[in-house]
Amino acid sequence: MRDIGYEIHHPLAGAPVMAERGGVELRAAVDVPVVLRYGKRTQLIQTGMRFNLPGDVMALVLPGSGVARRMGLMVDAEVTQVNVNGHPQWAVTAWNGGPSDELVINPGDVVARVLFLPVVNFSLSSQQAATPEPVSILNHDAPLF
Repeated sequence: MRDIGYEIHHPLAGAPVMAERGGVELRAAVDVPVVLRYGKRTQLIQTGMRFNLPGDVMALVLPGSGVARRMGLMVDAEVTQVNVNGHPQWAVTAWNGGPSDELVINPGDVVARVLFLPVVNFSLSSQQAATPEPVSILNHDAPLF
């Protein structure tokens, strides 16, 4: 398991908290509530947090919680190596996806979750392997959830 360092740039960020199914919660590090109006442009929500990723680790930013999704809080699910030099903290691109006309993000609300994934290096080969028969990866007898 890799260690990932972090820096706190706003008191509302707090220490990283593990989300229930993996990943770390990102909170709104804003001093006043942010109102997202349905159908309007996206807004950057500061997280007050920065993670220092090793070169072989990437971050996947996802919606923060089931409650946030039910309220209509949408975030860009960014697949990226987000450890950009010069940026003191991470921000989440958010918008109101309904059902209400206005969605209020209060200081300290969970707005996203970040998962840390290994980056796997591979090499391309000029030789093509024989194409195997298609195989189903679904177990149709297993429950979906």
